Amino acid sequence: MPRLDDGTNGFIGHMTVSGIFTHHQKILIVDAPIPGRDDKRRILSYLGGLDLTSGRWDTPSHCLWSTLRTFHKNDFHQACLVTDQRTGPREPWHDVHCCLEGDAAWDVLQNFQDRCKCQGGKNLSLAAITEQDFIRRVDEQAVLQRDPDGWNAQIFRSIDERSAIFERGHNLITKKGRLLDASVQAAYVHHIRRATRFLYIENQYFIGSSHAWFSDPLKECTNLIPLEIVTKVVNMIKLGRDFRVYIVIPMFPEGMPRSKLAPLVSCSRASLHTIFYTGAPESDAVQEILYWQYLTVEMMYIRIARELKACGSSARPTDYLSFFCLGRREYREDSKLVRMNSKAAGANQNDRFMIYLHSKMLIVDDEYIILGSANINERSMSGTRDTEIAVGAYQPAYVSSADAMSPGGQVECFRKSLWAEHFGDGSVLLEQVESKICMEKIRFIGWRNWETYCSQEKGVVSGALLYPYEVSESGIVTPAVELFPDSRASIIGRRTMLPRLMTT
Repeated sequence: MPRLDDGTNGFIGHMTVSGIFTHHQKILIVDAPIPGRDDKRRILSYLGGLDLTSGRWDTPSHCLWSTLRTFHKNDFHQACLVTDQRTGPREPWHDVHCCLEGDAAWDVLQNFQDRCKCQGGKNLSLAAITEQDFIRRVDEQAVLQRDPDGWNAQIFRSIDERSAIFERGHNLITKKGRLLDASVQAAYVHHIRRATRFLYIENQYFIGSSHAWFSDPLKECTNLIPLEIVTKVVNMIKLGRDFRVYIVIPMFPEGMPRSKLAPLVSCSRASLHTIFYTGAPESDAVQEILYWQYLTVEMMYIRIARELKACGSSARPTDYLSFFCLGRREYREDSKLVRMNSKAAGANQNDRFMIYLHSKMLIVDDEYIILGSANINERSMSGTRDTEIAVGAYQPAYVSSADAMSPGGQVECFRKSLWAEHFGDGSVLLEQVESKICMEKIRFIGWRNWETYCSQEKGVVSGALLYPYEVSESGIVTPAVELFPDSRASIIGRRTMLPRLMTT
């Protein structure tokens, strides 16, 4: 379904909204049986980061070549290299999705109905959800609330009245005369502010708070999330309390991150048309996104460094905030044969490629989780650009208390399972995630993995790599190496002539 303007912005506004912005929600709503009952059914909803398309199925192994003739024989995906299933590598995929029941599932259904009524046309007829066929929402919720390990969940959105019908008075705000729901950003801000120990973030993008950048500030990307994170860290330093932030992002956004001088390989007229109008997978879009990311990260580190200096601390900014990406390097017995006809020479020669991180998730103190379709950029957080949906959830029986720092619920278990995949099984033994020791150990694992990934000698590695930024004591960020491995792409990116609304 295209993202449509309401006609008040003229031709340019229509082209901007429909040509640049997208409906980005990833939801599935189904009727499902009720365990132990045959007379009625219930509503289940699924949401998160997974697109309903090819190339998204993967395992924690994130194989590059070994599954090309088995699991991924008919499910090959590679949006960053000009290659195919015969030569590889495939683009491994890491994502997070969830299943909802009860009130939250019904709210996702309501979101679907709100959007359809707005954009479906006068003749649209939606199927009726009747009490004759379905359990009443209130009755289902009453059953779920009796579970001692149950969840409290809330749905958040980024969407305006051009894309959905709203009921007034539901925490809506007005921008340029339009009602909009920007509750995804509000939820992130609220839970970052209430955090007491640590934040763990996985997100496909990390751009924001451009009004606070120390160089090249913008007005097009003012979401508060990066600034709220660094403000929390600074306040904890002032209080003398342990607090850490771990952020995992892709090595680079999907697309070919080559330099402007690098030749495009095997471009048809159709793909050139796509490149000209959308910037993907052409290098300019990728490089500009990396540049905005670099300015965001440097702003955060400089503010932390200034506070450490003001407090007379000898700590480094990276003791409190660290960035990671995911990559894999694997051994192949047939690598020489494959390499002979390879179109992706660098990746094939060195038996490596990034694991593409597509999840959009925040975990707070191992007790609260937000996950959904929203990236940390202005497109997802503004409420007037891409349409998004997310859920925030916690288990009331498993929250932190003064005498028990570890909640012990399923949020903590899920975070540990992710760390076991990214940082190795030993990471689950690191209980005090907010401690300097934990950050040092996690950074060491990331550094060791990065060294193995980049080494001239062949090695095997899969998981988190320390992101290739060098951070000085004053917070200045420089690239650890000039270019990403097997590419001609700058790690800190560059400005381009593309519309900022597209890349922020």
